[in-house]
Amino acid sequence: MSSPTTEINHLEGDTYYQCVRAHNADTRSWLKDSPICTLLQKYQIEHLGVMFARSPYKIVRPHQSGAFFLVTIRGKGRALVNGEWHVCTPGEALILPAYNTNALVCYEGEEWDFCWVRYRHEDGQTPLIHATSALVAEFPFQSFHSAIQGLMLESQSPNREAITQQWVQLVHIYISEFLKSHQLDDRLWKLWFHIEKQLDLEWN
Repeated sequence: MSSPTTEINHLEGDTYYQCVRAHNADTRSWLKDSPICTLLQKYQIEHLGVMFARSPYKIVRPHQSGAFFLVTIRGKGRALVNGEWHVCTPGEALILPAYNTNALVCYEGEEWDFCWVRYRHEDGQTPLIHATSALVAEFPFQSFHSAIQGLMLESQSPNREAITQQWVQLVHIYISEFLKSHQLDDRLWKLWFHIEKQLDLEWN
């Protein structure tokens, strides 16, 4: 299917969410009242949270400027992955690379609860989460959900920066380890591409 070209935010109805953001630069209505945790910036995290999506929930980002990580914790919904709709269920995680279309839709009559983490790196900055293609794989969603909840709770408590830092780091480690365990080193892809073109040679 063709990718949407217009940003869409359908958060009305019974949908609600909990969110923490890295700064106050993003003034979109759904984000502007969320608490700020500046420690997120160390790991290039723009915002994160838990979404309790209910129909007619629909989100579309035609050219998202950072990687997007999603973990379903209850129910099911749909995410656009490589131009096709993928059914998201508990027990798996999804990461979408930067500069691709991100579209999420809730099924009518279904409840879809999920955690998300949105990354963004500054121009000229090496991305800490570098996904070259979309990835869907098994993931320990219960422990990740607990880490997200712990981070959001501590980030709103005064004089708890050291503890909040640990939660932020833990969330980032879960995501970076997920990515590393399911992606080959780019050098391996280049090597196999080179070998495939010259299969008649004696490689040793």
